[in-house]
Amino acid sequence: MRGAARLPPLSGAVSAPAGLAIIVAYLCLHIAWAQLLRGPYIFVQERAGFMAVILPCIVLARRATVLRFLGYFRLPARSDRRFFLAWLALAVLLRLVLKALAEWVSPHSDTAALSWGRLIDECVTAPVNEELVFRGLLLLSLVALLPRRRWPVVILSTVIFLACHNLRYWETVVAVPILGVLLALAFLRTRSLSGCMLVHAAWNAMIFVPLPAWPQNSA
Repeated sequence: MRGAARLPPLSGAVSAPAGLAIIVAYLCLHIAWAQLLRGPYIFVQERAGFMAVILPCIVLARRATVLRFLGYFRLPARSDRRFFLAWLALAVLLRLVLKALAEWVSPHSDTAALSWGRLIDECVTAPVNEELVFRGLLLLSLVALLPRRRWPVVILSTVIFLACHNLRYWETVVAVPILGVLLALAFLRTRSLSGCMLVHAAWNAMIFVPLPAWPQNSA
């Protein structure tokens, strides 16, 4: 419990009205730009552009100091390391199960060719961007708005997280809420954005892992 006492506090780190207003703007920009105009949101330049906008917004929206917000970038405390490693393994296992189901329906539909651009997008810029916004700014805003209401905060943040993804594929509609719940619970427990980024990166990296073909698809 000694490590838990050093965890940064959840309350007071972000101003709820300003934080939620920025999230609404982020959601509208994402839908208008990425979903309607450009198709699937998989471009490194666009994610990096959103990060450049969101980082100053995080600084402007919070009530605390920059150093206080930066406290969330620490790795999980020693007392939470076992929980974090188990959560990471659970995320990878669930992602592989979902991938196997997706490829049972449509072979190779959930596997991407490995390239530097795609690897950076999936495992660096996407986790950093989305964890800053959804587990950092959004989740902290909801905690300020709904203190002591863990599950409403988790569910609402997951719904908004889902809305910022391409919903044309059933795999996304199933997988993203599972990831959103896992990451929200992990952040509320560990208060570590870096840990959430690692879990998110591992989840996304599974798209590069080829699975054996299902028997009925190998004929």
